[in-house]
Amino acid sequence: MRRSKRLQPIAKLADRQQQGAARELRSSREAAAHLEQQLVELSGYRADYQKRLSALSSSGVTINKIREVHAFINKIDDVIAVLKRQIENAQQQCQLDINNWVAQRTRSRVVDKVISRCRDDETRRIDGREQVDLEDRHQGLAASKDT
Repeated sequence: MRRSKRLQPIAKLADRQQQGAARELRSSREAAAHLEQQLVELSGYRADYQKRLSALSSSGVTINKIREVHAFINKIDDVIAVLKRQIENAQQQCQLDINNWVAQRTRSRVVDKVISRCRDDETRRIDGREQVDLEDRHQGLAASKDT
């Protein structure tokens, strides 16, 4: 069996690993984007409640109501802080997945180049043998004409 054929399973494995790494990268990017969208929405809610707090302060409501809204805003701030840490972790995971995908892609390309070189070598060897056969036949015909 030719070397290029023997290397095909390795190429398929490298390709599958690259595709798996691409799927993981896509998934981690989607997770990070989802968290970032949640942060945008939560920040919008916070801004709305901050406006309500300002409106309540000037409208003369009880101090207890103002404290309730302020406490709720503080809870939103706590959730925003947690969400920001989750986004940071998700972005770090994305970077790890990018690095993994690049490594898998590089490996796959290297295997493809090795197989390509093997095919080129095999083709040169076959062409060389055919050339020798043609030369032998030509010399054999020339020798038979001389007799």
